[in-house]
Amino acid sequence: MKLVVADASSLILLAKAGVMDEVCGSFEVHIEESVFEECCSTDSLERYPDSAAIKRLCDRGRIRRASAAAAPELPFRLGRGESAAIALAVKLKADALLTDDGKAIKACRFLSIPYTTSPQVLIDLVRFRKISVDRARSAMNCLRLAGRYKEIIITQYLLMLGKEAEK
Repeated sequence: MKLVVADASSLILLAKAGVMDEVCGSFEVHIEESVFEECCSTDSLERYPDSAAIKRLCDRGRIRRASAAAAPELPFRLGRGESAAIALAVKLKADALLTDDGKAIKACRFLSIPYTTSPQVLIDLVRFRKISVDRARSAMNCLRLAGRYKEIIITQYLLMLGKEAEK
């Protein structure tokens, strides 16, 4: 099972898409403490059902929490959660950082850290036979509405799902 460190936005998007149980069954998911705080603050838990779903997965040990050292030096700024997630990915020698943040992806490229995105995780879940192509399409539409993706990106992943359906 691949070890994946996730940032808050990706966890929240996948929770909104309703696939976190399958994600946690397919990957060993870790988050940094500041990412947990970002996802599961008291305010978030009161306002967002997806925050409660993430907290339940953490409470059950399906998402593992950990602390990381200082983030690697970068020639640009990242948000606190993204920096912490990158630091944890380096510390744990993760197979990938799960992020949909453009600057975090840029940092992964700069630091040669493997990364994945929420749409790619949906493709992986189909390939692992954890969800159907129809369910992945529905989840992809949730990402389209909840995420900040360019339309061309979602379209490319929907085409990939079409190819998976043909297999």
